[in-house]
Amino acid sequence: MKKIILIFTMMISAFSIFANDSVITYGSEQVSVDYSENDIRIVKENLDIFLYEDFYKVCVEYEYFNKGAKKIIQLGFPIKYASTAGMDEKNTYINEFEFSQIFNGKNIPVKNTFDDLQKNENYVIEGVYWINREVEFSEGKNVSKIEYTAPYSRSGFFVRFEYIINSAACWNNNIDVLNIKIHNDNKVVISKDWQIGQYNISNFPENYYFSGTSFEFSFADVNPTDFDSVHFSVESFALGDNPDFYFDFANGWFWDHIYFYKNESDVVLWTKEQLQMFIDSFAKHHFILNKIERENRNYLKKLMKRFYE
Repeated sequence: MKKIILIFTMMISAFSIFANDSVITYGSEQVSVDYSENDIRIVKENLDIFLYEDFYKVCVEYEYFNKGAKKIIQLGFPIKYASTAGMDEKNTYINEFEFSQIFNGKNIPVKNTFDDLQKNENYVIEGVYWINREVEFSEGKNVSKIEYTAPYSRSGFFVRFEYIINSAACWNNNIDVLNIKIHNDNKVVISKDWQIGQYNISNFPENYYFSGTSFEFSFADVNPTDFDSVHFSVESFALGDNPDFYFDFANGWFWDHIYFYKNESDVVLWTKEQLQMFIDSFAKHHFILNKIERENRNYLKKLMKRFYE
């Protein structure tokens, strides 16, 4: 018991959020989101999220429409951070972040970066690291493609992904079409109270398509402020053929073939292979199933039929 307590005491926290590209104004000591843009709106946003074991990649394509004249816009991509692990840990994280942009077919260089340190006291640091660019919007249609790779956000035992939609409120009007596609090659499982905008297990999106290793959602007339974000926790999928002895120290429950989830939302966004593995495990490990095992197996079979058959 003393060893477990020591592990919890020594855990450090680090958390960061990645957000939509934003219209900004900045000076020598501050960067802020500019909500005065009245000509340019997002017609379509295609968001692809690729999940790997230790990092993720986001590819997002924006189709803008500028109803006004050609203009130059200052864009900022904010990385929010909070950490109790010190400035060096934060700097290491920022240095692992890779970012690129193609706008109307042209590579856009980073003009400058700005570290807005907002809190540095009592072993806690908080702030926003801005990646700033200068982009010329033509009249009518404009297309921006952004790609970035980063390690997951971590807080103690928890590993999270989050993509902020609400910062798109700096553009004129709602987003006409928002397409989200989550790719998972079975290196991780998506669990722990996932949220896609206003939607979760009790309010599941209507327009979806699940393939073996990807989940697609489509939304129309999206209010960025109301939609807010896409976020979920991930855990390593290293269970192999014997999931009996996996233990989740953070939640204090055994993730075996009987109690391997606490809430329905923990397993809805599992891939076909992950669901099938646990369905098969019931028959493999028990000749006669008890009530809880039967309920879990039957629930997984319903999910499999709903999404993949």
